[in-house]
Amino acid sequence: MKPALALCLLLSLSSGCLTTRGTDVDHPQHPSEDTAYWPQHQAATRTFEVVNNFETRYQVQVTHLTPQFRTSAADRYRAIFRQEKGVFEAAADSTGFFVSIYSANNNLADLQNQELWNIALEVNQGSLSPVRIQAMEPKELWSAFFPVINPWSKEYLILFKLPPLPQAEGTSAGLTLNLNSPNGSVHARF
Repeated sequence: MKPALALCLLLSLSSGCLTTRGTDVDHPQHPSEDTAYWPQHQAATRTFEVVNNFETRYQVQVTHLTPQFRTSAADRYRAIFRQEKGVFEAAADSTGFFVSIYSANNNLADLQNQELWNIALEVNQGSLSPVRIQAMEPKELWSAFFPVINPWSKEYLILFKLPPLPQAEGTSAGLTLNLNSPNGSVHARF
């Protein structure tokens, strides 16, 4: 009799935890389900995993904040929050990148640490250093745009003093973002 009572108690507790989507509740689409946003995200994003001696040192995803991507991100923001707001406005007059990095080594995930990281943008004219590396908070906001974000990753906006270059579908802007560390380097080509 006790096992039956325990089963009934477990079922009643678990059914009380279940919720249904009501008519008064609206859930935003996952970024990959947003047919207007996702193709722009995919075209502007590069993903890397740096492995050394069979150990993942870090994983990084770089999104080039092109005018097309910023427009689709602003449209997605409007669809989610039902209000107009410029997204990534800081990148409107420069060349910007949204970077999400995960590492088991918390220090290595800190792109603002200039002792561990050398960040440069290779362009036809040479190499540029960033004018700003800004930590992006809150995670809950940015995870609606970048599904790679998790509780252990860190996100950054990296800006370079270079006017934004329009990038047509299927063409390269000729940019390479170099993220160099003692644990390995990433070269994101756009």
